[in-house]
Amino acid sequence: MSKRITLGLLVDQLVSGYARLLIAGVEDWCRGHDANLIVFVGRVLQSPHGHEYQSNVIFEYIRPGTVDGLVMASGTQYSYLSRLQLQAYVSRFEGIPRVSIGIPLEGVPGVLIDNRSGILQAVEHLASAHRLRRIAFLVGPDTNEEAVLRRDAYREAVRKLGLADDDSLLIPGGDFTAAGARAALKARLDRDARPGFQGLLAANDEMAIAASQFLTERGHAVPRDVAVIGFDNIATAQVAVPPLTTVDQSLKAQGWQAADLAGRQARGEQVSPTVVLPVSLTVRTSCGCMPDDVVRLASLPVLPGRRGPIDAAAAARRCADALPAASRPGPAEQKALAALAAQYGTEAFLPTLHDALVSRMAGSEDLAPWPSLLSCLQRELIAAAHTPQEVAALALRFQEAGMLLSELERAREGRELTELRRHLRELRGVMEGLISVASADELMDDLTPQLARIDMRTCLIAVYSADVTHHRGESWVVPDHAELMLAVIDGTRLRGAEGFFSPARSLLPPSVPSRDRPSTRVATSMYFREEQIGYVVFEPGGCDPAIYETFCILLANVLKGSRLLAARKDAEERLRQVLAELEEYNQRLSGLSQTDELTGLYNRRAFISLGAQNLALARRMGRTGTVVFADVDYLKTINDSFGHEEGDVALGQAARILVTVFRNSDLVARLGGDEFSALAVGTAVDFPRTVRRRLDEALSEYNRQSGKSYQLSISIGSVAFKSSPGMGLEELLHRADEALYEEKRRKGRT
Repeated sequence: MSKRITLGLLVDQLVSGYARLLIAGVEDWCRGHDANLIVFVGRVLQSPHGHEYQSNVIFEYIRPGTVDGLVMASGTQYSYLSRLQLQAYVSRFEGIPRVSIGIPLEGVPGVLIDNRSGILQAVEHLASAHRLRRIAFLVGPDTNEEAVLRRDAYREAVRKLGLADDDSLLIPGGDFTAAGARAALKARLDRDARPGFQGLLAANDEMAIAASQFLTERGHAVPRDVAVIGFDNIATAQVAVPPLTTVDQSLKAQGWQAADLAGRQARGEQVSPTVVLPVSLTVRTSCGCMPDDVVRLASLPVLPGRRGPIDAAAAARRCADALPAASRPGPAEQKALAALAAQYGTEAFLPTLHDALVSRMAGSEDLAPWPSLLSCLQRELIAAAHTPQEVAALALRFQEAGMLLSELERAREGRELTELRRHLRELRGVMEGLISVASADELMDDLTPQLARIDMRTCLIAVYSADVTHHRGESWVVPDHAELMLAVIDGTRLRGAEGFFSPARSLLPPSVPSRDRPSTRVATSMYFREEQIGYVVFEPGGCDPAIYETFCILLANVLKGSRLLAARKDAEERLRQVLAELEEYNQRLSGLSQTDELTGLYNRRAFISLGAQNLALARRMGRTGTVVFADVDYLKTINDSFGHEEGDVALGQAARILVTVFRNSDLVARLGGDEFSALAVGTAVDFPRTVRRRLDEALSEYNRQSGKSYQLSISIGSVAFKSSPGMGLEELLHRADEALYEEKRRKGRT
């Protein structure tokens, strides 16, 4: 028997409609070909948002030995990378048979779609069916190749059809997200009360749905005032309000085709370098049309065809073949369809339909193909009818079928909503029970019986043995040591599989038993801000993917909390034992609250506090003095040209020089950023000139010896204070800042 292969799927998230359909397609292939699947969920590559870049770490575990073939959802992955950067990133998976979805990559087989045809169909529909002339395009990120292809196809279409063609109709939608679409339309409608377009085509469904909602909120009804069309045909497009007309790119079929290419390569077969799948426009109501299924009903013939006795099996095959490949019913449903064709005139018709629909729902499949199947079957039966009375009877029979379908669809949606609410309650219960645990071991003990509540019967939690800090832009080095803290397989905890192992060698330790059946697992990183905690590998059950993503995020936070709690208890125990250490610790905390971490000078809080005391004391003693305000020139240029680390070096050198320029008794501080201050008591009238001269000498000496390719420069401003009561420290600082600005203006450095 040949070894069961394992495919990897690289995606940005579980919860998007795009990812769900791709995953479903890859899963279908794996189930049909006795293959395992690991879905690596790691957000968009090098995302600039918050700490999302930390999620990319899980992709570092994609390597030979972990997976035998890799499917990459490339079209969603490189919004913040250039094409060359993406190609370089993908090269790290050399040695693994790879397939790219959405983006052609050199030397990698690809599953692509005809983006140009899809956009042309959408624009032509708005122009011909609805006679619109001003059609706007909500553009995706200009760094994403698919987004650029769709934008260029839009421009080609409007020119080809002689429609309005101006740049104001290209609306930058940001990053393919609902938030980006809403922000773009808000900016436009805040500027101009009217949209300035009759139709809106979006680069993906998520933006289209958000745009439709936002336009409605602003009083521009969809489709009455603005017709909207999306691209992708994700599941939520069907239930949006209004239902979204969209370009169906058969995402599930793409996932299946990509898995087929990866699996065949993994088994040593040669495959086509590129497979291009067709697209089609799915018409619903957001553009102003009636849905396709309603149009099909309206186009049914009203007279009998008199074709003769019907071949039920052949009619069922024709009905199935009329649907797109990704939506065609399986053998069991085709058998039910043939039974319906044979039973349409009997009492068994509706029960047979009911059983077929319920069976599909029980398999967690939606009922989307069935309106089209019923319309097609009705047409087949009309063609075989002999009298108008038979046609009328068919109309009544299929009206009953449509009512049954609608009733079951409502029941399905109600069930899904009820299930989601139940799963959310279960997740809340799980996390409420875990949030107060005192240690990671206690957390694992408490978590084990709770996993069944969210239908997570297999869950493996690996935690790095040491603290691992990972900053943006740093290369990730897989730690040598981790602990498999929890190994739950099919609802049973396998303590013998738990323990220390090297994640640098394998995703999971060899002690984790292999399965006697194919499985789908999800792998995702656990992190807290800059700290990498570990990762989770689990088999998703029947809950919504959002439940599992939320669970993993909350688990990382709970683990971090338990670490902090354990560290706190250890520290408290140690501090109780050694009183001197406690005193030292408190002094260190006090120093941190008054000291600037970068330069070692006093910080702003300390300067304001100590400076106010020094100023009051000087005045009580009848002494005058000077307040100086300084900043480092061109710090932004240093940061931009040489990096922020070099900028920190410049700030540190500036602090050192300022300390040497002022007297030991003077109070010197860094206020923040590139700003410094000093307070000197008992100064002469020429004190500012003396400071300026000494500062210039010190800077000149530093620049001569530093070997830096930039010159360190500091501007200062000063104001004297009198011995009598007058301006407070904050006002003196403000006046010194104004004097500094005057110096910069004279030097041409403002």
